[in-house]
Amino acid sequence: MVLRGRLRCALDVTDPQEPLPVRHPLRRAEGAILTPHVGAISRSVRHEIATEIFSDLNRFFSGQPVENRVTVDMLDRMT
Repeated sequence: MVLRGRLRCALDVTDPQEPLPVRHPLRRAEGAILTPHVGAISRSVRHEIATEIFSDLNRFFSGQPVENRVTVDMLDRMT
């Protein structure tokens, strides 16, 4: 069965690679919508994000390993 003109999926996060490469098939998939993390815009999610950031900053400045580490490889993939 082929559905035409209908939304089949909406993705806010792609794993393991985000953002997806420019030529990735999902970017051209009919009926697919990709968004850059805008699904997490609620007040409660922003509060959780801030809590994680401050926890990692406290760990970093206390000489402990952070839990949400960003690597150079990750930065290279960001657009």
